[in-house]
Amino acid sequence: MAKGLLVDVTKCFDCGTCTIACKDEHFENTYLPYTKDQPELGHFWMKVNVVERGKAPKLRVAAVPLPCMHCDDAPCVKASTGGAVYKRDDGIVIIDPDKSVGQTQLLASCPYGRIYWNEKLNIPQKCTLCAHRVAAGGQPKCVLSC
Repeated sequence: MAKGLLVDVTKCFDCGTCTIACKDEHFENTYLPYTKDQPELGHFWMKVNVVERGKAPKLRVAAVPLPCMHCDDAPCVKASTGGAVYKRDDGIVIIDPDKSVGQTQLLASCPYGRIYWNEKLNIPQKCTLCAHRVAAGGQPKCVLSC
């Protein structure tokens, strides 16, 4: 069965807990073969976009979490070379941290802008849907925190 996130945007109010939970899980933590550690600054593998509609006094605000979409036909898989990006049987798209060294083209391949460049490690990185937790029968850290 394919894995993914189903977010009830009517309940999200941009508290930031999912973003912090992701950072807590991945900053200074390596989970091979899925990912190496996330940098302290600049990466938001779980990001919440705030959308404003209308004008005061009838302004509506919606918070829309936007992680990697783990696309069915993932453009990043096609843009990668040497098998650096692959889709698992459960639907999770993984950027192999060893095979993806120097593959800057992956950033532009994502239609959602959800791939980040790790300058220190010279690799592209993104949400793994906490594949290491899922493999152990658990849930992504952002899901547990929400």
